[in-house]
Amino acid sequence: MLSITIIIGKLSADPEKKAVGSTSLVELSVESESSFKGKDGAWVKKTATDRVTVWGGQGDACAKNLRAGSLVGVVAHTESKPWKDKVINNLVADKIFFLDGKGASRDEFDQTARPPQRSGGRPVTPEAPISDDDIPF
Repeated sequence: MLSITIIIGKLSADPEKKAVGSTSLVELSVESESSFKGKDGAWVKKTATDRVTVWGGQGDACAKNLRAGSLVGVVAHTESKPWKDKVINNLVADKIFFLDGKGASRDEFDQTARPPQRSGGRPVTPEAPISDDDIPF
């Protein structure tokens, strides 16, 4: 049996890198939010924090490129280990997606984004929107 978890959220702390023999291990704390209507009809916001273990080169890349506040996507499987009289579940990353780029804030991306180009090479703007002639079908 396999349990897969997909998380999109922000790091609540800088990645913690550790050495395990000749392999590196990086631990991430990923916070995600959800909201729902309570019994009284008011919206309730819930924040969950997941600890994710990232091994090897992928972990090295996380330690180098991520920091607290970085937006990430995580695909992970659950590893369960017995401890005393209960079972501890740990998320182990299979794939990490850096969703906001290396060390850049979302504002920096918005300022450097280029507008879509028409086939004629002019940018599409509110003043020069796409017309029916631009659509090839």
